[in-house]
Amino acid sequence: MTTVAEFEAAVSARTLSVGVVGLGYVGLPLAVGYAETGFRAVGFDLNEPRIQGLRSGLSHIEDIESSRIAAVVDAGKMLATSDL
Repeated sequence: MTTVAEFEAAVSARTLSVGVVGLGYVGLPLAVGYAETGFRAVGFDLNEPRIQGLRSGLSHIEDIESSRIAAVVDAGKMLATSDL
């Protein structure tokens, strides 16, 4: 079992993976934010064209630039999937 101290250490070291359900107007900025701060973000969505676009580094939300998506995907910090 993980202790609170181990959890806090993993947060500080950015070794945790974070799951985000839904990659729409709330979930996508959240996943990108986690990924940009060093966490590995796994985003789940049922919209397969959306998933494919994100995997290709394309944003479907005007406020999130595609360059930000591409950067975290290319760095291996964000994964978009429909496989929960």
